[in-house]
Amino acid sequence: MPTVSDQYRKRVQRIARHEMGHYIASRQFGFRTGDVSVQVDGLTGGHRGGATIELNRPVHSMDDIDEYLCQRIIILFAGALSEPLFAGAPVKAIGESENAEAVRVLDDPQSGAAFDHAKVRELRAVLRNIRHSDTKSEDTATILTELKAINDDLWGRAIKLVDRHYETICGLATNLTARLKREKEEIVIQAAELEALPAVVAITPVRSDEFD
Repeated sequence: MPTVSDQYRKRVQRIARHEMGHYIASRQFGFRTGDVSVQVDGLTGGHRGGATIELNRPVHSMDDIDEYLCQRIIILFAGALSEPLFAGAPVKAIGESENAEAVRVLDDPQSGAAFDHAKVRELRAVLRNIRHSDTKSEDTATILTELKAINDDLWGRAIKLVDRHYETICGLATNLTARLKREKEEIVIQAAELEALPAVVAITPVRSDEFD
């Protein structure tokens, strides 16, 4: 008798892709990273996932702050965008259905991505405040337009990043899920193991406008 059902393993795989999306996006922007872990409490229960990221980074100008915020938002988006991926997908891994599913995941208050979305909303507001400091605080319509423009731009960049690395994201998620021996256990890939993998070593840090 198998100790892990196929349905359960698929759920773990999906969450593993989410965390690896965060991990790969963080590596792409040069953030220091650590272990990646997943623990799932059954088919319908909660879960805990983590891709350790060191957020400390010197900033010397407003441009540095703008870039930092863009990168952090893209990293947060990359988790939800990685969930609908699957190994063997075409080069353009995120189509209309995958995009819609990623949006649904972000908007679902019961999903783990809801925490990512809450962080995005805060960081997006800070970024808008910096870029559009002359907009009057009572001009709600303009503020909403500015927020949407930022959101759409960074969502599009996140799609391009995940598309570029979808094979690595899926491969790492499969690697992590293969360690699962029984339901509800925590599975982990240590930082040193990840950083020794050729696909991770090959990622060269870039600015977020690489994905414009």
